[in-house]
Amino acid sequence: MVGWYLCISDTTPPAAAYAAIGGIQGAIAHTAEEIFSAFTEDEARAGRELLLRLISPGDATEDTSRTAGRGELLNAPESERVLERLVRARLLTVDDGAVDLAHEALIRGWPRLRGWIERDRDRLRLHRGLTDAARTWDGLGRDEGALYRGAQLAAVREAFGTPLEDPVTPTAGRRIGRRVARSVRHSRLLAARRTRAGLVRAPLRAAAAPVPLDAEAVLTPRERDFLAASFRAHDDALRAAVLTTRRLRALTATLSVLLCLATIAGLGVWKESRANDRRAVQAEARQLAEAANNLRESDPGYALWLSVTAWRKADIPETREALFAAAAQPDSAVYRLETANTENTENAENAGSGDPSALRQDLSGDGRSLLTLSPGSSDTRGLGRLASDRSGAGLGRKLKRLVAIAPHHRALALGTDHGIRMWDVSSGTFTGPVFGPSTSGARGWFAPAGEVLAAQAPGGPLQVWDTTTGRELLDTGDTRPPAGHVQVSSGARLLAYCAADGPLRVWDIETRRNLDAPWTDRVGGGCGAGEFRFTPDGRALAFATPSGVRTIEVRTGRERPRIVTDGLPQLAFGADGAHLATLTATTLQIWRTAVPDSPVLRLPMSGVTRSDLRLDMAESAVRFREGEAPALTVRTIGVNTTDPRDWEDTPLSAAVFSQGAEVLATARSRAYEIRDGEGRLRQGIPQAGECTAPCRPLMALHPSGEVFARLDASGRVVVHDLGAHFPRPPDRSWVEERNPADYVLPPRPGVTGMAFSTSGTSVDTLGVSTSTPGQTAFASADHHDTWHGYGWSSARESHHGRILAASGDSGRFITDRRRMVSTVDEGGSPAVMRGEGRAVSVAFSQRGDLMAMADAGGRVTLWGDFGERNLAVLAPGKPPAPGSRAERPVALAFSPNGATLAVGDGHGKIQLWDTVKNRSVPLPPADGPVLALAFTADGSHLRVSTPHRASRTYTLDPDAVAESLCRRVRDLPWSALLQDGTNQPGQEQCSP
Repeated sequence: MVGWYLCISDTTPPAAAYAAIGGIQGAIAHTAEEIFSAFTEDEARAGRELLLRLISPGDATEDTSRTAGRGELLNAPESERVLERLVRARLLTVDDGAVDLAHEALIRGWPRLRGWIERDRDRLRLHRGLTDAARTWDGLGRDEGALYRGAQLAAVREAFGTPLEDPVTPTAGRRIGRRVARSVRHSRLLAARRTRAGLVRAPLRAAAAPVPLDAEAVLTPRERDFLAASFRAHDDALRAAVLTTRRLRALTATLSVLLCLATIAGLGVWKESRANDRRAVQAEARQLAEAANNLRESDPGYALWLSVTAWRKADIPETREALFAAAAQPDSAVYRLETANTENTENAENAGSGDPSALRQDLSGDGRSLLTLSPGSSDTRGLGRLASDRSGAGLGRKLKRLVAIAPHHRALALGTDHGIRMWDVSSGTFTGPVFGPSTSGARGWFAPAGEVLAAQAPGGPLQVWDTTTGRELLDTGDTRPPAGHVQVSSGARLLAYCAADGPLRVWDIETRRNLDAPWTDRVGGGCGAGEFRFTPDGRALAFATPSGVRTIEVRTGRERPRIVTDGLPQLAFGADGAHLATLTATTLQIWRTAVPDSPVLRLPMSGVTRSDLRLDMAESAVRFREGEAPALTVRTIGVNTTDPRDWEDTPLSAAVFSQGAEVLATARSRAYEIRDGEGRLRQGIPQAGECTAPCRPLMALHPSGEVFARLDASGRVVVHDLGAHFPRPPDRSWVEERNPADYVLPPRPGVTGMAFSTSGTSVDTLGVSTSTPGQTAFASADHHDTWHGYGWSSARESHHGRILAASGDSGRFITDRRRMVSTVDEGGSPAVMRGEGRAVSVAFSQRGDLMAMADAGGRVTLWGDFGERNLAVLAPGKPPAPGSRAERPVALAFSPNGATLAVGDGHGKIQLWDTVKNRSVPLPPADGPVLALAFTADGSHLRVSTPHRASRTYTLDPDAVAESLCRRVRDLPWSALLQDGTNQPGQEQCSP
């Protein structure tokens, strides 16, 4: 204090000098700081520990000083020297071996000491408790009952560590060390558990305490002995507990091990049993699925039931494929004629006719019944939903004089000694007058309604007779035998036939006049290898040619739209003439005769012989006979993919879905349409004006479905805002306005493609590719803001082909030459999907990492890493034959999670590919070539657009598919399927 006083100027009054140094506290603090600053590092450490031992930290009270003996304070070599200097500075007092702070003001006034106390308050409190406990223990003669245990021992160990034991041999030291380490870990765990249980309050810790001094230097010998005794007592207690419980634990452990082994063995047996059962069920399900696939054509009804049964036994890839294959399989029934042959042979033998070969069978004109004639019976088997079975009297020996069977199967034309008479099948008696030639061996051909019969006896003329009145309607005078069928039109107005050595002859029955038919030269005279038929309206003849079907009106020679097939077809018209079925050696197709650009149904056929094709649109069925005697069958194939009333009046030529399939844009002749996802019309956009170039649909739909772009008749790009109508500024020189929601961009000649990209920002970009004889270019139009709308933003020369699609939100567009182009030509236009040909269709997953591509030959490939890595070839495809009509592009779409790729081709075939396992399942064929397809937002349904139906929704839920198949199973005509008397699969067998 004197030193600090002398530092004050001699002119300063004593009172002012005393105030200047902070009073008594300041003087003491200055003196303590001066003394402490003069200490060496070791002296400072010893001084800090010495001073802290003289402090009793308060708990919500003021910190106070405490008295300590010299022996407690002198724990370091420097402690004696430090103590003497502090005493000389009158900071400490010594009285009979007891040391104390000279002034309490030192605690409050010296910042350094105050900081030590605040930082080490919790540890100091523990230390003071340890000191007192050690003194008490020593005073009690070092009684073990006064030692620390539990949480107190754990807290002290954490603060001060474990004191060292007396030196021992190395081997013993290692052994003791291992025991002590184990006991320490156990005691810490026990203390922690007791603390969590609330039995002992855990000691407080400073938030940022400094590293404490070395425990051996901080603790006095008595404190170290106290802690060592506490740890030894604790270890001894643990060892005693261990020894006490060891036998019990050993026994318990032995029993537990035995129990565990027994449990594990039993669980293993149970799991193996379950696994074996599961494998057995899966193996059985695979066998059922394989059987279903093998029976799809020979026994389609039973294949349906097997497919559902297999999937419900085990949902594995093979059974799921069988389930969806059954859903794609059209309703089909098979009636085996050889069974009927056997039955009728027995009837014939019972009737005494003796010649089973006289059996005659005929499929009705509408295909709804099969008539079997034998000497012993006349049986009519109903094949339609409303048709019933009927049996009549046999014809006996009259069967040999059968002239013709009426298309409706209610009557026959039989030859008699006096001429031809009609025979009623149900009553088994003759009806009506005698007419026609009386010579045996006559042949006849009925009109579609059976009211007129064309007949010719050997060597006689071909004549036409009214079967009700017996009146002769026409005598052609042509005695040449017809080559093939003779056709009488509906209404009995026209007769057409091919003579054995002449061209097609056509007669007007009403005027009895041979009509001039110069148009027959277009079809090679009309009497080629293919058949010909009158259309149901009776005004035209349809000719089957090797390249398809040509239909020519008899009186005018005007040709109706042609139908192209893959070979020489059989023909069958629907009752109203709106639909035509064609059957070649490989394909069954249904056509709309008014617009036969594409079939509404296309089914592949195997190479079995087929005949007597019938089309029954009222029951949505196609029927025909297949095979050869004695294994003839009648097959019924359902063609009710959709209701014809839902078909478009004029076929669509293009379609595109928004992401999530909520909005659909379609195009047809001279018009664009905006629809909802289910195909309902929202807005029509007529194509105004005459096309300056060949009119072709070219459009793009924003992924959100809110913006639509199209190419108008003059070749300009028009962008439609399908959402809010934006206000327009007065000055819009860069946009030509069509209506308040349209942006007509200045012309860009030769537009070849367009697509929208969101670019990952709020700016939407329409990419447009153009091509002229002198230049190929890429341009983009941006949605600038809500005031200006769309306008051209960039254009540059580009030789990378036409735009096919946009790659999500990356701002890049892919072209048919597999180049990625962008609005800014940074980094060039890299090639992707290397090694493939020119693309015609491309699809991106929503994340953009997966790509699918199809080329002109139908080859479909799957790519990962943004088109850098080929994952799979999904469809190999084949190059189009030279001169053949170009196939429609394959439609592609990824599911929202990218796990499934939908592929639809120009034949209406739809496949779902697993992008991970590279397996596919089919969906029911579409109503014609697939124009576009898209998954709904949740991925549970697939929507498909075709020329004939704007949108059709397919469910992808296996449970829903199984339930729909069960309904089909229950509706099948099992009486026609199970002719061997086996039990039909009932409803309970098609239940989960």
